[in-house]
Amino acid sequence: MRNVALAALFVVLAALGGAAWSAVSGIAANGVVFLSGGVGADEREEMASRGGEFDLVVWAAERGSCGFVVPERLWVTDPRGVLVFELAPEGPITYLHLGPGRYVVRATFNGVAESQAVVIPAVGRRNVYFYWPGAEAASPSRSNAR
Repeated sequence: MRNVALAALFVVLAALGGAAWSAVSGIAANGVVFLSGGVGADEREEMASRGGEFDLVVWAAERGSCGFVVPERLWVTDPRGVLVFELAPEGPITYLHLGPGRYVVRATFNGVAESQAVVIPAVGRRNVYFYWPGAEAASPSRSNAR
């Protein structure tokens, strides 16, 4: 009986461990399919294996080091400014399926907002790259006094 209980516990812990390292996917209220994550090589590989399902990939990194960062907020609007998608990302990489058209992608990290216009083609995928100053440089409390 003890071996059965230990085996069951192992199965539950393995399932929880796998879920903890999995990217978050879903469908937004307006039908935009997304996949957000990319923390760790395994998760990036998992996401890349599903990459063909999406027409936009948003990448977030630190300027200079190109080390990944996780934006506080990511949102997409149409050319008129109508919100199409919004998310608090789970990692530095977010895959989206928006459909063909013109969009503006915005993201924030350490309170610094960046935006880029993008045109999604009927066939293919686009990448948007955001680079922010390092956490110390972007901090409003940083002092240049010596």
